[in-house]
Amino acid sequence: MKDLSLYERVAPLEKNFPVKFSLQKGNCYLHWHEHLELLYFLSDGGAFCGDTTYRVSAGDLIVVNSGELHATYSGRFYCMRLSPAFFADVAFENVLLSPLVAKDATVENCFSEIARVKDAEPVGGDMEIKALSYRLVCHLLRNYRTEGLSGEKVLAEKNKASRVGEIVKYIAHNCHERITTASLASLFHLDEHYLCRLFKSQMGVPPMQYVNSYRIEKAQTLLKNTDRSITDIALAVGFDDASYFARIFKKYTGQTPREYKTKK
Repeated sequence: MKDLSLYERVAPLEKNFPVKFSLQKGNCYLHWHEHLELLYFLSDGGAFCGDTTYRVSAGDLIVVNSGELHATYSGRFYCMRLSPAFFADVAFENVLLSPLVAKDATVENCFSEIARVKDAEPVGGDMEIKALSYRLVCHLLRNYRTEGLSGEKVLAEKNKASRVGEIVKYIAHNCHERITTASLASLFHLDEHYLCRLFKSQMGVPPMQYVNSYRIEKAQTLLKNTDRSITDIALAVGFDDASYFARIFKKYTGQTPREYKTKK
């Protein structure tokens, strides 16, 4: 069963219009959904998709296939979501597209035209956006399709994502507790080495690196928004040694907790 904590519910607009288009920027939390999502970057940025972290430049496209865990870390980008209803009358089942499309003129033209229509809101604009979206997907299908997966392989990949999603949810809810790869392996009934390989294949980093990163992000929020002591915050996010917490915090942020708190 998929991890509902990472599932993003999309408003039910798709029955009438299966394309959602918006301008976004900055961080977007780790999540997944059934929609095909296309992220066209207008500036340098970063994104995680599938099992890889990408540094992207203006004009690059990140393709998020259905069911893939993904997140964005920085940059300004157009986000296009195409619901399963968009593909109801065409052969698109089990199709996988390449995750990174670098500076393609047709892609740039389609996104520019869709943005223009979206802003102008002319009569028939929805039909034009839908037509441009089909043109874009057709271009990607012809030029950036990767080997399609069988139904069994698709299910296997989604099961992997779901299992890692459960681990991520556990970390989020229990980061204040002692967490090790051994304890995670025992809790989720996995071999420790397999858990490390599985987690890195889905998240791009080993489990404990993710745990520390999550703890530091939570510590930053507490340092910025509360008057709690640094020692108290260290304990609250799972570090029982304030000196070790300070070293890890500086490793991830370039500042000590005290420096960060002073600049809040």
